Amino acid sequence: MSNGNNNHVMFKKPRYCPNASSIGFSRPYVAIGSIVTFRTATEQEGVYHYQLGKVLCGVRRDGCGKAYEGEERLLVLAANDCLRFGYERHVRLSDIVDVPPAPGAFARWFLFGDTPDPDVALKVIKYGAMCDSYLDPYLDGAEGQIRADWHEVAMKRAEPRAGAKPDGEPE
Repeated sequence: MSNGNNNHVMFKKPRYCPNASSIGFSRPYVAIGSIVTFRTATEQEGVYHYQLGKVLCGVRRDGCGKAYEGEERLLVLAANDCLRFGYERHVRLSDIVDVPPAPGAFARWFLFGDTPDPDVALKVIKYGAMCDSYLDPYLDGAEGQIRADWHEVAMKRAEPRAGAKPDGEPE
């Protein structure tokens, strides 16, 4: 299906990405609107940079009008490292390495939320709880603001369990 621009392809069926991990929460299929991590080649053989992007559609030709041969390409809105601006990238399906679910509680908190006390944050990180499933119940709305009692709850959840040895002590 085309949107009127002869170069853009609006596809309905998800596309398979052979190098995208299906381990954990990622999936190996991409659709329009998917958030992706993709690799970009560098001048050094075998060295890649990884970028975050959002799939807009498929593309048939490069910027000069030359048709792509072989593997299908996607038009991806790539974000710079600080999420301050985006730019166009034509990405091969084989260069997509991660297709996570839509950003959740951690992304909302990380980008828009309050900065917690460093001691609390470090305890929560050590506990392994700085993630969507942990933060989601404590966020107030889409703004990413953590409820006022988050610090108290985080401290209680991050306390060592009864009988556990402090860090560094042999068992």
